[in-house]
Amino acid sequence: MRLITDQTEIDRRGAALLGRAGEFASVGGVVGTGFDAYARILHPVSRHDSGDDEVSWADVAAVTGATMHPQVQWWAVLGRRLDADHGDSYTVELPNGWHLNVEYEGEMPPALLTALTGVLRPFTTPDDVTVAIWGGWGELHVDGNVDLSIGQTRPAIHRDIDPAIGHAVRHGPHFAWPARDMILFDATLGELADPDYGYRARIWPRDWRRGPGPNMIWPIDLSWAVATEIDFNWTLVGGTRELIDTILADDRFEAFEVSETDEMTWASDTVN
Repeated sequence: MRLITDQTEIDRRGAALLGRAGEFASVGGVVGTGFDAYARILHPVSRHDSGDDEVSWADVAAVTGATMHPQVQWWAVLGRRLDADHGDSYTVELPNGWHLNVEYEGEMPPALLTALTGVLRPFTTPDDVTVAIWGGWGELHVDGNVDLSIGQTRPAIHRDIDPAIGHAVRHGPHFAWPARDMILFDATLGELADPDYGYRARIWPRDWRRGPGPNMIWPIDLSWAVATEIDFNWTLVGGTRELIDTILADDRFEAFEVSETDEMTWASDTVN
């Protein structure tokens, strides 16, 4: 992965997608409009009561009695009401004794990203993709071993992050996706298939389990786009009918078909 620091190249890579940005907090507003079809891939949650394991939203809904559907929201899966005080929805104990932790908000789990790159490959010509990462991740606001987000010297692990990345998130140039300034990288699907891509690209400190992942990915021909909004614990994919059908049929993904005008907010779960 190569950090892109030239504004002209950023504009060239992002112009077509930026021109297709839809209404904020809708599917098209997160991943772009104009694709033939869309899929919503839910991120698994961690279960820690009997060792470390991952469970699907459907597994949790089977315990709580929630109804799974394309616009289901996590509060509903937990069996809560929209107008109730949700409290902590990230570290949760269910009545059956399950201890759950939502770990993948704003980033796609590495195993799912690896699986998705394999699905995307036949639909990409050439294997030349752009990766966008939100510039607001605190982990990236570093310069050597100084964490600029709090103005204090931090452990040497911060030296693992490329100082050019810290400079780019603070000073640009940025890809100005609506409400989310991003820094861009030139990458290949092969690089993203490697679970250690973030270490190799010097985005993640070596002593951390992981760091910020791609918030958007798209190929040069814009035949598809992938987006993980920073406040969502799911990923959206827009692409051809064949691509989306392939994702929906793959049991590695807990996925639903959605449309570009569907709202993606807590209030959009009208079923539960």
